[in-house]
Amino acid sequence: MPVTENDCIEGEKMALSKEQQECLDSVSTQTGMRYGQRLYSDVFADKPKEFVTEELCLAVVQKNGVMLVYVPEKLKTEAVCRAAVEQNANAFQYVPQKQMTEAFCLFAVLEKGISLGGVPEKLKTEAVCLAAVKRNANAFQSVPEKLKTEAICLAAVEQDANALQYVPEKLKTEALCITAVEQNANALQYVPKKLMTEAVCLIAVQKNYRILEHIPEKLRTEALCIAAAKQDISVLHTCQYFPEKVRAKAAAAFKE
Repeated sequence: MPVTENDCIEGEKMALSKEQQECLDSVSTQTGMRYGQRLYSDVFADKPKEFVTEELCLAVVQKNGVMLVYVPEKLKTEAVCRAAVEQNANAFQYVPQKQMTEAFCLFAVLEKGISLGGVPEKLKTEAVCLAAVKRNANAFQSVPEKLKTEAICLAAVEQDANALQYVPEKLKTEALCITAVEQNANALQYVPKKLMTEAVCLIAVQKNYRILEHIPEKLRTEALCIAAAKQDISVLHTCQYFPEKVRAKAAAAFKE
């Protein structure tokens, strides 16, 4: 396989001239702003074109990623941009559109935790969205509606049961709802009535019987009463959650 220029740059530390090394040594490692001014200055300012090479730019962003903002546009190569984001995720905002590929966005989202909200809309592919959601369920809110697939919804709910509230109704299946309440009984509040089955409710009650107050009376069955009583036997002796007939049957089952 032929060796590319990027391979050479990434594979070994390129030699810098004495003057370039002095420039590199002057690069601040500070980031952020103070009183509206960046805490790091443009080390490329007033330097001749032949002085500012890709090798120097690479070395500079490897020391401080956000210095990418000062790198000349023509030298913001894939290697330089990737190195900058690798060093500091905040450098992602300075990556030019020409380097914003699906592969680059996947790297940024997966390895550096870049927010999906920072990814250009045209590059919010199913793969990028899925990677973002698997890393952080909050990213689900930034997923375009047309890309909210069953797989992405499941990934979001597996990360955080409360993500179920943002799942489109048409994609809420019994299996997805079960996944949510298995993690957190409180997710039951986001389960649509048509999917509020005994199976879903039973799992929720087994996690936390106090969720009964959110379960319709017609679904408060003997099985749910038994599950609740296993957590708090007093459930069998109060009409707070179950009618006497259901409590009597559950109590009998306890004695067997």
